[in-house]
Amino acid sequence: MPRPRSESYDLASTAFYHCISRCVRRAFLCGKDDYSGKCFEHRRDWVESRLMELADIFAIHIYAFAIMSNHLHVVVAIDEALALDWTDEEVIERYARLFKNAKAQLEPLSGNARREVIATWRTRLHDLSWFMRALNEPIARRANKEDECKGRFWEGRFKSQPLLDEAALLTCMAYVDLNWVRTGAASSLDDETHSSICRRLQAAENEAPHGLMPFEDQTDDRAIPMSFVDYVQVLEWTGRCAKDETASLRGRPPALLQRLNLDPNAWLQTMEQQGLRTVGVLGSVADLDRFAKKHGKRWVHGKGHARKLRS
Repeated sequence: MPRPRSESYDLASTAFYHCISRCVRRAFLCGKDDYSGKCFEHRRDWVESRLMELADIFAIHIYAFAIMSNHLHVVVAIDEALALDWTDEEVIERYARLFKNAKAQLEPLSGNARREVIATWRTRLHDLSWFMRALNEPIARRANKEDECKGRFWEGRFKSQPLLDEAALLTCMAYVDLNWVRTGAASSLDDETHSSICRRLQAAENEAPHGLMPFEDQTDDRAIPMSFVDYVQVLEWTGRCAKDETASLRGRPPALLQRLNLDPNAWLQTMEQQGLRTVGVLGSVADLDRFAKKHGKRWVHGKGHARKLRS
């Protein structure tokens, strides 16, 4: 049974979320459809370009993404404070980039009526559902036009997974960034395309690519609370372990896993194909207990996983 939206999107509990949208039809979102022989690789460019465009409009920061053959992953953080700090004119300009008739709607309004509309727009510009809507709807329309068909393109609404702490953020980012390697679509991180790790590795040294939240060694401003060097070490070690189970060739677990008290063996299990499929919320046992209590539940999916992963 699907979880209530209030449990999968609760800004009071966390600003960090892992979102997944899956294509409903047999025809692929991207990649090659072996049945029809059609290739949809170009659609990956559509999705990635749209993501980067939305990163400039919304008060929502992109931490990781991966565009697969029939679904996409994106890890984000909602920055409500940033949206509240924008002037009314900034809100109008940003919203007008989403909807070309936005400014025309404001022209006949004044006073409280105008302020109320702008307040609504401001809220939407830091709302996860509106962000995913702005991402998915244009892609669906464009794909349907290309396929010369009508109807649903996405499998209902997107799914979202709350990430309650730094270790949960690392776990989910790594899981998303390793998608291409895990499925065999890429042999190494350098071979990945249309993913956040690809954009990061191709960027200039010590710089975060446009549209992605930087790591703490790449900026003096707000950042992902770990260094990019440490993060890549975790990805490389995880990929190496997946290819060779010989302990002597794996090397010592990365220091970042140790700092966050993550069990290396449980970590590797989490990074497998089904590793996060049954985990509803990611966080420590204590965080999950608080999350469950807040929503009137005795428990939430993910507690067993948290016990194994947190050493």
